Amino acid sequence: TRMDIVGEFKNDNGIHSWAFQKVKLNTIQIKADFGAGFKMNGGIQLLEDDPQYGNAFGGFVQATFLDKVEVQAKALFGNKTGSANYRYWFVDARASIPGGIPVLPPLNINGLGGGAYYHVRKTGNDMLSSGGFPAYIPDENTGLGIRAAVMFNAAKDEVVNGEASLEASFNTNGGINYIGFFVYAKFLGKLLFSGDVTHLTKSFIKI
Repeated sequence: TRMDIVGEFKNDNGIHSWAFQKVKLNTIQIKADFGAGFKMNGGIQLLEDDPQYGNAFGGFVQATFLDKVEVQAKALFGNKTGSANYRYWFVDARASIPGGIPVLPPLNINGLGGGAYYHVRKTGNDMLSSGGFPAYIPDENTGLGIRAAVMFNAAKDEVVNGEASLEASFNTNGGINYIGFFVYAKFLGKLLFSGDVTHLTKSFIKI
């Protein structure tokens, strides 16, 4: 857990002093390992008056069951104030499929995922439960967005490892911003989302 103790600087007739103001909770992390049966790594982070995210609450979790099934999820809920006041959110999750499902040899589907968002837009790599929350930033002109994805490999993850997703994004008037099909793949190596959850950073949670 990380907390800030916030003080107030006072000037009383030329006498300078500090006075306690509040305790500010920033992050909470948990990591549990119960052997082959169950492992979990997760955390939450609170943002207050952040220049980009405003006031926000975000979290992530990565859990492994029986050393085979891996589930990753993340979510962010917040609101922006100032010239435009609006709320925003996004959630996404992915789960592995032990052994994979053969599609067309040597191609296998080894995971499924999906997500939804509101009043945020993507800024780059937006693979499910990978990268960091800055992949999506608040945007009052974006309405609802939904997506579905499959994870795939060729023979095994170390040969070809990737994700293919179908996404539809709507504007605030109910019209379509875009409908797109996105594919990320890495040859002779694993994509970032195949690794362990990294630590929380001051900018925001990275997964």
